[in-house]
Amino acid sequence: MCLFSKALPTHAQQKIWPDEQQCQERSADTEILEGWCIAIDRRRGNCIACHTFNITPWPNNLPVAGNIAPPMVEMQPRFPDLSKLRTIIEDATQFDSGTVMPPYLKHGILSSQEIDLLVKFLLDI
Repeated sequence: MCLFSKALPTHAQQKIWPDEQQCQERSADTEILEGWCIAIDRRRGNCIACHTFNITPWPNNLPVAGNIAPPMVEMQPRFPDLSKLRTIIEDATQFDSGTVMPPYLKHGILSSQEIDLLVKFLLDI
């Protein structure tokens, strides 16, 4: 069974979510899956270290998501202005100088293209 099925239009319908190793071994078929893979990659986004995601079933080999930052749920209603969500990911210190969230773009952790993929994923879940 293919982990990255092109037949599924959204991740809400995705039956199998790849874990970090599976993401590294295969290239994602969709931008949404690539965004997921960035979010769980400890060398890139590592969003799950701090944020909870409403993903079921949770991949067996993936650590439990963190809960010290806002949960990544209902993102479209929370961020009707996508540029604000993107800017927070790029450099959250613009909104909160005391944040512990890394400035992903400013520090070269993620590229602009990777941030776009991450935003697409977040808006899809």
